[in-house]
Amino acid sequence: MTVLAAPEGRGILPDSQEPISLDADSSEFDRESNTLIFRNVHITQGVLSIAAATASADGLDFADSSWQFDGNVRIDDAFSRIRAAKAVLRFRNHRMVHASASGQPANFERDASEDTRALSGGAQSIDYDLEAQTLTLSGEAQLIDGPNEINGETLLYQLAEERLVATSDEGGQQRVRVTVTPQTLGVGKNAEDDEDTNAGTVSEPAPPQPDIVR
Repeated sequence: MTVLAAPEGRGILPDSQEPISLDADSSEFDRESNTLIFRNVHITQGVLSIAAATASADGLDFADSSWQFDGNVRIDDAFSRIRAAKAVLRFRNHRMVHASASGQPANFERDASEDTRALSGGAQSIDYDLEAQTLTLSGEAQLIDGPNEINGETLLYQLAEERLVATSDEGGQQRVRVTVTPQTLGVGKNAEDDEDTNAGTVSEPAPPQPDIVR
């Protein structure tokens, strides 16, 4: 198991209680399964946007309902994106509390900000718990944090603690692999050249170093 320090925490998706809007090309009600079905659906809540070829739900009021999205699922906010073949979103009290996405692979991106570096990754499944502030990537998981790349069977990103826990599979077939790209500024130059090159510049903070737990 590998534990890495992660960038300063910021949620992958927003925690919003703004009004929810839904539009779709068509809708139907399956009385036998008591399920609402929407085609070419688009749901928005503030900066949160969810779109897919189809969606089904066991309730429309978002007070306590589960939604399943299939086909070209796109979940976006102002700073991040998730792309997947399928996704299941859980709403409670008119706010999204849980998101599970799957694909070959499912992918996510988070833009850089003043406090955080860009973050991206992919896996066969991505599970995001907004209440626990955890992001779990499972199945051939990959996380790219700035110049660093982490691969493992399961990657657990604890947003509040700013930590990443990487584990290999039980059979040991896929071990944890961390690739750290070194700084190349000044490589092949002498110390005086480096000093001249760096004069008057402010270097970026170094990326966090892995903390391996055995």
